[in-house]
Amino acid sequence: MLTKKSLLIAGVAATIGIAGTVGANAAFAFHDNKNDDLVARIAQEFNLSEAEVQAVFDDYKSDQEEAKVSAYLQTLVDKGKITAEQKTAIETKLTEVRAEMKAEHDALEVWAETEGIDVEYVFKYDLQKLVDEGKITAEQKVKIEAKREELKDKRDAMRTELKQWAADNNINVKYLMIGKGYFSPYYGHGYGHHDHHDHDDKHWR
Repeated sequence: MLTKKSLLIAGVAATIGIAGTVGANAAFAFHDNKNDDLVARIAQEFNLSEAEVQAVFDDYKSDQEEAKVSAYLQTLVDKGKITAEQKTAIETKLTEVRAEMKAEHDALEVWAETEGIDVEYVFKYDLQKLVDEGKITAEQKVKIEAKREELKDKRDAMRTELKQWAADNNINVKYLMIGKGYFSPYYGHGYGHHDHHDHDDKHWR
């Protein structure tokens, strides 16, 4: 007999499948508000909280991305560009980065809520326009600008650390996909960008 949770997981899988394969760049993007209506509808349909539904969405996408990354890295092993041991090392590093980014995501949401700021305003938005429209105050604008610089510094520090880690492990830095998906904590919000356009990247996209 199918449980409510199993039906929910199947529904989420089908929904994501219909929408198209989830891109790797979305793996660690912050919560996508475009899914809010869908999450709410599924929660209502299965008599669950929206948090439960969102958790299933996040878990499903994470599982799909892990499989996609593993397959990509295996192509590099098959081509002799990395060893099986390096593949394992990269996957372990990915897990560490995921944990760091999740912690930072949670901290940012707490900060935004404390400051009475929509967390989405931290990314991409014209802050002066938001002030003019009355969506944030001039003081909040200053705080967001400071937060943007803080996030940029953290991103740069992460990129530097990853490059050094790659060098220490004799791994070509481009295979870490810095600026793409797993190694871009701010992807989709104005801070992620692509560093490499190698033909091997086609396996990642």
